[in-house]
Amino acid sequence: PNDTRYGEQQHLPQIKAPEAWDLAQGDSAVVVAIIDTGTDWNHPDLAANIWRNPGEIVDGIDNDGNGYVDDIRGWDFVDNTEFVFPGEDGGDPDNDPMDFNGHGTHTAGLAGASTDNNAGVASVSWNIKIMPIRAGWHSTLGLGFVDLVAVAQGFIYAADNGADIANLSAGSDDMIADAARYAFESGVLVTVSAGNGNNELGDPLAIAPFALSVAALDERDFKASYSTYGDWVKVAAPGGDQPAGRPGILSTVFDDDYDSYSGTSMAAPLAAGVAALLKSAHPDWSGLDILYQIVGTTDNIDGMNP
Repeated sequence: PNDTRYGEQQHLPQIKAPEAWDLAQGDSAVVVAIIDTGTDWNHPDLAANIWRNPGEIVDGIDNDGNGYVDDIRGWDFVDNTEFVFPGEDGGDPDNDPMDFNGHGTHTAGLAGASTDNNAGVASVSWNIKIMPIRAGWHSTLGLGFVDLVAVAQGFIYAADNGADIANLSAGSDDMIADAARYAFESGVLVTVSAGNGNNELGDPLAIAPFALSVAALDERDFKASYSTYGDWVKVAAPGGDQPAGRPGILSTVFDDDYDSYSGTSMAAPLAAGVAALLKSAHPDWSGLDILYQIVGTTDNIDGMNP
């Protein structure tokens, strides 16, 4: 692709994305829900790929009867005014899932940034649609947080509004795992980060048998220094390893910018992007079909990572 910063994205040739693009580049009918701190939906490298709710117009009425008024591009479930960074939207849930932290925009760009558009970065799936779901915020401590109830609501929203894949790059509890199971049973493939604890302790969603849990690798296919691991992890994907002095993963961030991050948070949306490519090439495949295909055809790197 002709994106100006494609040469800085070592993770794409690492997963053989150029070979995959000869077969599929992402279909706009495929929808990936990003359940995170929101998405900078007017970012110049994301705007063309933001999901548009076909049953809704901005008129103060719930036109499609889904329980959310004017949700033309997803939903903001955050309802927290105590620890939200000054100037950020922390009030009642609304129809503006804008990201103020950067984390959600970064994950969205990895799965589905506009690609071959002569600007910015490339993504795994060039033309798919991103459904922004804001379940977190930028706190007064300068850190990103997610609300567990909002995350659970996000999975239900994704399932009920046509998402094919839903990504969570954050921790979970039993409530979230139950909501994600609802999404999976509704036909949604759930991708989730394995965690950054450098141990074998997975949270309830990450260890769930139906979830595509993703550990992180550096650019050499070695486990990232921070990545959680274990026999419950389904796959591993590039996540960068800046803590160990290795390159990070470049993607979009809030306020129309770009930055390199590291984490299993980055590995999971890359897997979501691969899932979106498969769904584009095989629209009749279920979420379970795609999960089996991804897990069953990955390179075995166990020998490199004893």
